[in-house]
Amino acid sequence: MAAGVMDHMMDRSGKGRNCATAGRRGQIEKLTRTPWERLSARLHQGLRAIGVVWCILALSVSPVHSGEVTVDARIEPILSVFPFQNIVDIGVVSSVGIGASLPFAIESNSDRVNIEVFVTHLYLDADPVRDIYLALDTAYGVELLLTNAVPADGQDANAAYVSSDSLNKPEGIYDGWKTETVTLQSNLPGNMFQQDLTLNMHWSKDADMMPSGSYRGYVILYVMNL
Repeated sequence: MAAGVMDHMMDRSGKGRNCATAGRRGQIEKLTRTPWERLSARLHQGLRAIGVVWCILALSVSPVHSGEVTVDARIEPILSVFPFQNIVDIGVVSSVGIGASLPFAIESNSDRVNIEVFVTHLYLDADPVRDIYLALDTAYGVELLLTNAVPADGQDANAAYVSSDSLNKPEGIYDGWKTETVTLQSNLPGNMFQQDLTLNMHWSKDADMMPSGSYRGYVILYVMNL
């Protein structure tokens, strides 16, 4: 039993001596390394640590998925046309006839509009059945007085009469003429046509002497959005 204890003590002391010897050997090896070898060892340890961190980060980042939707909306065309006055007295007819200058307001959310004008003869006592009238001067056309717009597509500011037409009223049918279509382009900012338009037209006398009284006819401005 004493011998066993002694052997165990010798084994432990031997192991201790071996550990101490290994520790001293490691310290001696560290001391005998060149500065470059010591720097390389530290860099190697640092790179190993970075590799561990990078692996952890790579495992923790998940792929990103996305979805895309295209959204469309629409604004409907808006258009209103109204004369400054519903009934206009253009005065006394001269020996050569009479002209009229009629302003209209146009409100559109488009910057281009098409217009046409229909003008009737002026009938005595607003009675087309009697067939006594001041005839529309078709050679004159309808002059367009623009404030902040210009005729587009090479057209000019005079709309020529191109076709006869008629307007049915309770008192009878008013004959007249319709102009060509003229495209107007607004030159105001905002991409909208919001301005006044004045129409000039002329009626002539068929004879030097005509019955006295009031003569009546109609002017209609047609406007279409583009």
